[in-house]
Amino acid sequence: MSDVDREEDQGGHVFRIVLAAVGLVQGFGFFVLAEVNWNQYALWPMTAATFCLLAPSTFQLTFRLGPMRRALAASLGFAVLMTLLALWFEWRIALHGEYAFDDYRDVFFCTLPIVAYIAWAFLQTWTDLGERRFPYASLFRFAWSNILIAAIAAAFLGVFWLVLVLWWSLFDLIGIRFFKDLFQASVFAWVFSGGVVGLGIAIARENGKLVPVLRRVVLMLFQVLAPVLAAAALLFLAVLPFTGLQVLWATGSATLVLVCLLFALSLFVNAVVQDGDHPVPFGRWMNWLMMATLLAMPVFAAIAVYAVWLRIGQYGMTPERFIGQLIVIVATVHALAYAAAVVLKRGGWSSVVTRVNPWIAAGVLALALLMLTPVADPYGWSARAQVARLLDGKVAAEKFDFGYLKFQLGKPGSAAFEKLRTVKGQPQQAVIDKKLAAADKAASYWDTVDNSNMVKPDEMALIRDKLVVRPAGTAVPDEVLKAVNDQRGWAFKDCLGDKDQCGMLETDINEDGQPEYLFLSKGYALSGALLYKDGTAWQLRDAGVTAHPGEDTREAVWAAFLSGDTELVQPEYYDIRIGKNRLHY
Repeated sequence: MSDVDREEDQGGHVFRIVLAAVGLVQGFGFFVLAEVNWNQYALWPMTAATFCLLAPSTFQLTFRLGPMRRALAASLGFAVLMTLLALWFEWRIALHGEYAFDDYRDVFFCTLPIVAYIAWAFLQTWTDLGERRFPYASLFRFAWSNILIAAIAAAFLGVFWLVLVLWWSLFDLIGIRFFKDLFQASVFAWVFSGGVVGLGIAIARENGKLVPVLRRVVLMLFQVLAPVLAAAALLFLAVLPFTGLQVLWATGSATLVLVCLLFALSLFVNAVVQDGDHPVPFGRWMNWLMMATLLAMPVFAAIAVYAVWLRIGQYGMTPERFIGQLIVIVATVHALAYAAAVVLKRGGWSSVVTRVNPWIAAGVLALALLMLTPVADPYGWSARAQVARLLDGKVAAEKFDFGYLKFQLGKPGSAAFEKLRTVKGQPQQAVIDKKLAAADKAASYWDTVDNSNMVKPDEMALIRDKLVVRPAGTAVPDEVLKAVNDQRGWAFKDCLGDKDQCGMLETDINEDGQPEYLFLSKGYALSGALLYKDGTAWQLRDAGVTAHPGEDTREAVWAAFLSGDTELVQPEYYDIRIGKNRLHY
């Protein structure tokens, strides 16, 4: 039996009990994190979640692969490293609680699965062999098996909860809600879900045939799909000269599609090559098709690189574009390596792929880890690039987003904002100083944004002049106009630009002596907005319309409004009160 087919066959109750117990502890940890009322800008929750995720999961994947000390060293060492990086990363971006904090955390937790997936294969190999060498067959086996183990554990968890739902539903039929309340309790859901996942991992790992069989099935499916995708890629390149690149740029998603294609081709190539001990399962012509596709991969990579370069050149660097740039670089490395394999070995290209894959994986792991350090911090690079564009004159100071630099790029952005204060003698110095002063007064990013969906305060007098009011001569309070501007500013802008007509109807829909106002516009007469006073503030509620058949309702509503043909009408259907509740029909 080859290494690729070998799998743990640990068995025994102890194996299941240990992995399930670790899962129970992990589930309890997540329960505490989910239930504690912590400040969303505190540093410790993300770091605690990182340790709680990685330490138990790594142990569950390395337990019994080798001596216990190696499994513990791999689990604790990896978890502590990532926890420290999480702590630094969160400190780096947490400042005054004014940032889009969830976006920054998303960056970390999107990077974490990539790091864990690659690191686990290396850690499992080291735990298994106890040597500082990483045979490709072992890395390949663990990398593919971990995906299937996770899928089996997730399926086991899903079936577990279906059984519990059926359990509580049976007793619910006879009026016993104890089990429903128990199973839906947060502590039960978290703790027992963790234990079930641990048990599912144990079952998947201890069966020496289940995972290898599933892996062979998946690889076989990918081998069948590989020539199909290869043919589609070559056909696309053949057509591209006749369409030109401009068609790609017009889609707005060219880079994403091309990068997905490169990674899909890389995935299918690895499914074809497997551990390198098996010959490529294709005939002569199919093998030539795959080699031609590998040679074409750098062309796709070049187009993606050019697209990212254009985007950054036009709009500057942001954390999202920085990460996108790194992803394109990784895809390009795969493309160049696989094309070089064909050039160097031709028919024996698969042997080169097995040699370069571990190095590429190690490089991706290192790059992902560096992204969580000052070396490749997306926010630091973005802040420096943004300031450089401003000082080099590539972007006008009037159009430069000083609020984004101060509030949206964490501590690196704040430091760059402060550094701009010391810069003097720039051609745009007067505008820079003015914009810095304005951003300095802002309490949040949104205070620096010119909301294009609202008319400016000094334009409200023009809106009042253009507003059609009914009954004629009604004085509409300034607070009402402000409420419309806050929530229907786009309609005011259309009216101000003579693209539409706006009207306001004073009424008293509940006959309490306090007027309400119905805002209408000719173009959107079917979506009138009712403004009513709730305490001291004016609230806005959308109004519906019951259309009269056989007429242009929008035109008819506006014409009737202009003529003053309006009145309060008793509802066609009364509400039904049941206890303290009312049903509306």
